[in-house]
Amino acid sequence: MQGILATYQIIPKDYGFEARFELLNLLHDISKNFPELERAKVVMRPGGFKGILLADLRDALAEVEPERLELIREEVWKEFRRRKSENAIRYIQRFIVLDAIVETDIDKIAEAVRKLKDKVKGKWRITLKTRKYPIDRNLLIKKAAEPITLPVDLENPEYIVLIEILGNMTAIAILKQEENL
Repeated sequence: MQGILATYQIIPKDYGFEARFELLNLLHDISKNFPELERAKVVMRPGGFKGILLADLRDALAEVEPERLELIREEVWKEFRRRKSENAIRYIQRFIVLDAIVETDIDKIAEAVRKLKDKVKGKWRITLKTRKYPIDRNLLIKKAAEPITLPVDLENPEYIVLIEILGNMTAIAILKQEENL
């Protein structure tokens, strides 16, 4: 876990500040049990893209043990779902826990996916969002897909390898179909 990507509505009004408050509030409340999250950097409009928030947790969680990282991930999901069901989250539209944040470079993205390949345990697909970033989509998909030897299913995957290019930064998440909120 290296971050959280959240999207929010920008039409008819930009709800960025309200969504940022919801995300900061969520992280603050969880940090009572996991103080590492107090050092999260929440970036509004990463790469200049409206409608996106990025909680960069790379520095905050760099020294955290894998078992504790999994507990933090579970708590973040649990708390987000609870707040969403109680209508305490009104402005965040999409919420994704990120497995990696890397520089936008085909080889670095492919290496990050290679490190995460064991999280894919069934039929899968890649979903790539480039936001008109000048990158060779076909080469990126080919290199990112190479290390995963399980069957691809474009229509009904159990897992989604999400690659979101945000300018010079790329967010990567391995999602189970039900986590694709």
